[in-house]
Amino acid sequence: MNYKNGLGILLVALTLFTSCATSSQISRYSESRTYFNSQPRLIKNEYPASDIYTLYERGATGFVSIQTLRSNLERRAELFANRQNKSFIVLGEKISEPPYILGNFPRIQLVFALIEKNN
Repeated sequence: MNYKNGLGILLVALTLFTSCATSSQISRYSESRTYFNSQPRLIKNEYPASDIYTLYERGATGFVSIQTLRSNLERRAELFANRQNKSFIVLGEKISEPPYILGNFPRIQLVFALIEKNN
């Protein structure tokens, strides 16, 4: 196999591994649906429902770690909060259970609240 064929195969493989991930838009928790059989369990809190949001992400393959998906969602939550000059706190999450085969790819739903930056 020559260099160009090997590079082509690598590019196709990378495209397949990264092209089918599913992410949700950030939405209010009270107005959203769950991507699991039940809603994520939340820590006890007194935040108004208007300040609680949710995000979901599913890996493109079974080789993506839950931690990678969690980091992606936390980064998105942080950008969302920063645009509103706020911070965020994670209230709960729900993750899929292994084994990650036959279409059961890693999934995570994250629930967070927007808070003032000084909290």
